[in-house]
Order: sequence, then structure tokens, then C-alpha cells
Amino acid sequence: MNNNQKTILLVEDDAILALSEMRQLKKEGYEVLHSDSGENSIQVVRELAGAIDLILMDVDLGDGIDGTVAAQEILKEFSIPVVFLSSHTEPEIVEKTEKITSYGYVVKNTGATVLNTSIKMAFKLFQAHKDLEKHKSEIEKTNQELEQANKELAEANLIQIKIEEELVRANRVYAVISQINQMIVRERDKDKILKESCRIAVEYGKFRMAWIGFVNENTKIIQPITWYGHEDGYLTIMVKISTEDIPAGRGTTGIGVREGKVFYCNDIGNDPRMIPWRKEALKREYRSSIALPIFVQGQVIGAFTLYISEAFFFGESEIRLLEQVTNDIGYALEMVEVDLKRRRAEADLQDLIIQKETLMKELEGKRGK
Repeated sequence: MNNNQKTILLVEDDAILALSEMRQLKKEGYEVLHSDSGENSIQVVRELAGAIDLILMDVDLGDGIDGTVAAQEILKEFSIPVVFLSSHTEPEIVEKTEKITSYGYVVKNTGATVLNTSIKMAFKLFQAHKDLEKHKSEIEKTNQELEQANKELAEANLIQIKIEEELVRANRVYAVISQINQMIVRERDKDKILKESCRIAVEYGKFRMAWIGFVNENTKIIQPITWYGHEDGYLTIMVKISTEDIPAGRGTTGIGVREGKVFYCNDIGNDPRMIPWRKEALKREYRSSIALPIFVQGQVIGAFTLYISEAFFFGESEIRLLEQVTNDIGYALEMVEVDLKRRRAEADLQDLIIQKETLMKELEGKRGK
């Protein structure tokens, strides 16, 4: 992959994490420098001024100054995009970093795709800022170019706004992935996994409503199992969703389950396939929806369906990231089933042992007589 050999300074105090992250970044074609403290990172930037294209900054850096303080000190002297890479998902931490720099906040362990996408977006946003400054300079130099320069400035602003909106959407999805991954690591109850997944999608992803439904093989209907958010009776009064190729099966969830792939609608108000559900959906401010099929042992068992009050919310990057969510949920459900079978086998074995011991006692009693 050609990134014109851009150089990234990774500021990470955990040696093992740093080694893993450096390997990942080098695989993407970047040259990587490493610093293990806030103080050292400031010194490295001063010594290599102009040679560093982007800084990946951890928030917690052990003893000494933390990543937010180090970033502020660097940005006082240099114009370098800083992307925070941290395990923190608390709103106050994220807001604190946003006041320092607007180039991105990536939650650790959300995968190579997430990190690489954030870096690319940061470079684009930084370039947009540089272009904006260039346009401003040109306007100041000559009044004759004012009209054309203003037009270019407006276009640059639109690009900047679009990129920032993409970053906000992506960070919301990153938070969902991170929280669900943390939840399924510690949770072994199937119902809780499903309920918590819906809650996390709404609270961290800011979706209007989220629900999970499983296929009833007898009726071919996708039956809601759990939901969270502004449901307001929608799942009770809506047209039942079918897995068959009929009008009731041609919405996002029906198609997603039937075809076994992600299916979305970015304009519920105007998409003809959503006519059976449109009136009730718009009442609840559902403007876009996406159905993510859930696979267990290679078979589609249902779907994770999300609604949001923004039209045209789902883009390629959001869809790719959300697919990871249902992959993780499906894997967690498989592990729950494996654990259940194991416990059943252990119980059956224990029953056999008891039966054997009882039989042996009966035989010994008969011999004693």
C-alpha cells in the first residue's frame, strides 16, 4: 500500500501494545516512530520538525504528563494532525480531546480497519485545513481573485464539514463495536447478550431504536426477541416481517435475512419498498434503517435491525464496521451454545456415574445375600 511513506509518531507507554500497533501501521505502509512518554514525544517532535506527518497519541501515559497535555504542548509549536488512541470511551474524556484537536479519537482494540480508516480521514481533514489556509492567503493577496477564492473557500468548508460529519458517525459506530466486544467477553447469558447489544447501539451509537429478531421456521416470520430505544409499540403494530419474497418481506430486515447480507434503506420516507412500514416508522422519526443478518454456525438465524433519525446515514464505512458487530454477536451466541452443550454433557456424565454407582451397590448387595 502506497502512502507516500508518511511518517507516524506513535506515543504509547505499553511496550506490548506499541509493538502490535507499530506492526499494524507498518503493514499499511507507514513509517513509524515510537515514544513511550508525553515528555519524550514533545522532544521527538522538536528534533524532527517537518518529518512527522501525524501523531497517534495515547491518553494515559503512566508517570509524567498525559497525552492531552503533550498534544497541547506540541500544537502550540507545530501544525500536525493528532489522533487520540485510547481505551477510554467516557464522554468527558472524548470531549476533552475534541477541544484540543478535531482529527479523531479511536478506541483501542477496535481493529485494523477502524484505525486505518481514522488515519486516512485525519490526513484528509488536515489537508482540507491546509487548503483552507491557502485559500485565505490568496484572498488577502489580491482583491481581483476574491470572487473565485470565496467560491473555493465555500467548497473547502463543505468538504471539511462532510469529513467531520463522517468522523462523528464513524466514532459512534466505533464506540458500539468497542462496548459490544467488552460485553460479550464477560457475558455468557444469551438473552443478556441480545438485550445489551440493543442498549449499546442506542446509547453509544445514538440510534433511534434497535431490535433483534429470530426467524420462526414454521411461519417464516421474523419474530422480535428484544429491543431498546424509542420503540413506542412499533414492533407490535407494524406489518409482520416475512423471510419470503412478498411485500411483507421486501423491507430491510426481510431482504437482509432472506439474502444473508447487509441491507439498508437511507430514505424510509421515499423508498417504495418501505411502504408497508413507512407511516409508523416516520411517526417515530425513523429516517434510515439497516438490517444486519446474524449467522450462527453458517446459518442465518435472524437480524439486528437499527433505525436512526437521520436520512442517508449509512455509508460504506459505517456498513463495513457494523458488519463486525453482528459477526461478534454471532460468535458470542455460538460460544453460548457450545458452553450449554458442554454443561449438558457434564450433567449427563454425572448421571451415568451415579447410575453406575447405584447399580454396583445393588450387585454387591445381591452377592452378600
